[in-house]
Amino acid sequence: MPHIYADETYGLFYGYGYAVAQDRLFQIEMIRRSAMGTVAEVLGRTISPSTRKSAPPMTCVRSRPRLRPCPRTPRYP
Repeated sequence: MPHIYADETYGLFYGYGYAVAQDRLFQIEMIRRSAMGTVAEVLGRTISPSTRKSAPPMTCVRSRPRLRPCPRTPRYP
């Protein structure tokens, strides 16, 4: 839990926003790595087996066939 100290209200909310943004950036990065199967690069090789099973690696080669059915033209002109 981060502690934020400030002399004025603006500084307090600025510090709070900075702390929340750091946490959110880490969360987004972990979700991205989970989808790509590269969580072990951050957490090490000792991740749980359930983590490996829950998110199979999603590489570009595996995602291309899923994107092919998408229409190239916009649905609503």
